[in-house]
Amino acid sequence: MPAFFMKVLASEGFAPHVESCVECGTEDDLVSFDPAAGGVLCGLHRRGRSVKSGSIDAIGDILGGRLRVALEVDDVSVIHEVDQLAIELMEYHLERRIRSVRVVE
Repeated sequence: MPAFFMKVLASEGFAPHVESCVECGTEDDLVSFDPAAGGVLCGLHRRGRSVKSGSIDAIGDILGGRLRVALEVDDVSVIHEVDQLAIELMEYHLERRIRSVRVVE
């Protein structure tokens, strides 16, 4: 489901930026994710929610056409975090909650 949400957002021009900090462009110390900012942020510009580097990598794999690699992630905390980030991002752009997601959980 998170891959579907990410791909739909990307096709509509709302793909999150996960390669570098959306504020300063640094590729180091990426520690948070903010849907309003459009992606990940470094420690200096941190806001939104904290995010693991494995989750950033998985989202990059999904958006970069490496879904098979993303599906091979076996860290449950990363899988859960990517799921939550995808839902949060989708709800941000829809400007409403997706109630059916809670049913699936």
